[in-house]
Amino acid sequence: MSLTFGTRDHAIEFPNSRPDLPPTLDGKVALTYRRDATFFSILKGKPLEDEEYMDCIKTKDGKTDVCYFRPS
Repeated sequence: MSLTFGTRDHAIEFPNSRPDLPPTLDGKVALTYRRDATFFSILKGKPLEDEEYMDCIKTKDGKTDVCYFRPS
């Protein structure tokens, strides 16, 4: 997946053939998480029914962190 914010492009890869491998963000190992769509607080656990959230991914070194709404 490719995301563009202003003039910055970010490449996100989720390894489909090797699900045991972590995703990457701009070629760096990354972690995925969710944020509340209204207050932007980090959410824990599985999504609740009708919960509005953003998918997020950040590099393990914390230098790049992006959130996005996934189309339904």
